[in-house]
Amino acid sequence: MLKGNEFLIFDQDIDIYSDVGKLLCKFRKNILTSEECKILFGFKNVAKMGPTRPSASGFKDKEHKYKTIIAKKSKKPLRVLTTKACSGILGFYDSVSNFGPKHAKNGEKCRLTAFTSSHFEQYEQSIPIFNKIDNLFKNLVPILYANQLNAINKLDPKYRIGNTVFTTVTINRNFRTAVHKDQGDYKEGFGIMVVVSNNDNYSGCNLLLPEFKLGINCRNGDFLAFDVHRWHCNSKLTHHNAMNNEVKAERVYFVFYLREKMLNLCPSISL
Repeated sequence: MLKGNEFLIFDQDIDIYSDVGKLLCKFRKNILTSEECKILFGFKNVAKMGPTRPSASGFKDKEHKYKTIIAKKSKKPLRVLTTKACSGILGFYDSVSNFGPKHAKNGEKCRLTAFTSSHFEQYEQSIPIFNKIDNLFKNLVPILYANQLNAINKLDPKYRIGNTVFTTVTINRNFRTAVHKDQGDYKEGFGIMVVVSNNDNYSGCNLLLPEFKLGINCRNGDFLAFDVHRWHCNSKLTHHNAMNNEVKAERVYFVFYLREKMLNLCPSISL
């Protein structure tokens, strides 16, 4: 039973619906093999500390989303985000959103992300894992999957991750998000998340749904499909004292989605 401000945290396979019968999440334990987890953990450097994720980072009173700085080389003023987090993107993205027009080469409207471009072989070798995650989405949430499949079929196929219904993956490392709703993803789809870590020497960082006072303890190799358009956040990650010189825990989580803006910017030429 819930008491006061406590959350009910689930750590076993479960499907959860709202009181009006709308799907909130489907959670499955140990979906990824140890080898698949190891491969995905190799993407931890996508999530570098930098200015990003303003809504997920949260704001203090009177804090602004952007600030203006002077570029060291050009000496020109630049607007940059004030919030910082260990977060980055893999796959494809529209060229100007969040990154400025300097990324739009030869008038391109969609592109590979910087990390994907510079580590393309690593990205390609992981496609079978991304396809596996996509197939689980298809089997567990078939109606919303069909919506997303119909949408991505209208996109230029070169901006599609493998045979999936995803264009983009946001990768976060030890990032405690503030209460927020995801933005920019296809609204008629669903949020898909997997977690990998180098060890289990931590607690917390549970995915929380504050409206419903419930959460999911998503750990190494686990899969979660959830409604990212509901208010959600992560609880605090607490590191345990390392034993036998064990390295500090790093929890890396992947959020797969279809970037909605790309559907209009880069449609299939067959349409």
